[in-house]
Amino acid sequence: MRKEIKKVCKRIALAAAVFCAVITLGKSDVKAEEHQLGDLTVGQTKTVTLNSKTWNDSFYYHFKTPNNGSFRINATLISVKRGSEVYSHWCDVKATVDYKDIWDTTLWTGSGAKVSPEYAYPAGKDVTFRINNINDHYTYTLQITVENVNYSNFEKEGNNVVSSATKLKKNKTVDGIANKEDTDWYVFKAPKTGKYKFSVVNCDMEDGGWFDYAGYKTKNKQDYGKSGSAWQGKGWYKINTVKLKKGKKYYIKISGANRQGIHYQIKVKKVK
Repeated sequence: MRKEIKKVCKRIALAAAVFCAVITLGKSDVKAEEHQLGDLTVGQTKTVTLNSKTWNDSFYYHFKTPNNGSFRINATLISVKRGSEVYSHWCDVKATVDYKDIWDTTLWTGSGAKVSPEYAYPAGKDVTFRINNINDHYTYTLQITVENVNYSNFEKEGNNVVSSATKLKKNKTVDGIANKEDTDWYVFKAPKTGKYKFSVVNCDMEDGGWFDYAGYKTKNKQDYGKSGSAWQGKGWYKINTVKLKKGKKYYIKISGANRQGIHYQIKVKKVK
């Protein structure tokens, strides 16, 4: 009798183990899928509703960087529902350029919009905007806007090397965006012989931002002693006042930003 009871118990335990294995296999064997959702248009708002077929599907859009100015991304998780019930939940989003993540954050329902820093790239650059961690139990609704931030006189991107430096003009202010691991070059060609003052200002509104600046006598020769760091809230910094003959060039290098999306300005003024 005891042997029969033991056999029955073993059969029950085996059946339970097989059942659990099937359940586990059924869940883990379903691979996450990637879904190309199309293109985002800069300056327009896209509202999208997403349903995942697995535990962790990934959804993504593409968009092209604008012809002028910088861009930033505005993203909101409007709602997460299961049937008619509304839940407090989250998802992750990130933006990628040249296989490098430039921005990632978590969106929560009821927490409003998350806005990325400003980014500046050459016109027509492909950007991927990805939405991750979409749970298959829920329906997610998001609102996404790619904003084009325009400036009257913006740096010409592709100026990360001195040979493609953005041209500076006398008495005309140029706006730029400093990002981590980004370098911006500028060049001024004196229209007349005289003294010219080069200045830069950190226009960032958030405390604690800074970047490095340096003057260069030629493409390869730094003007030593004419460099420093431009901090947020400290006003205009004089880079250098230098005498230039007509046609002579002077270069400015902006680099080493401590965070993404720092707005700055550069100007040249003839003083004599």
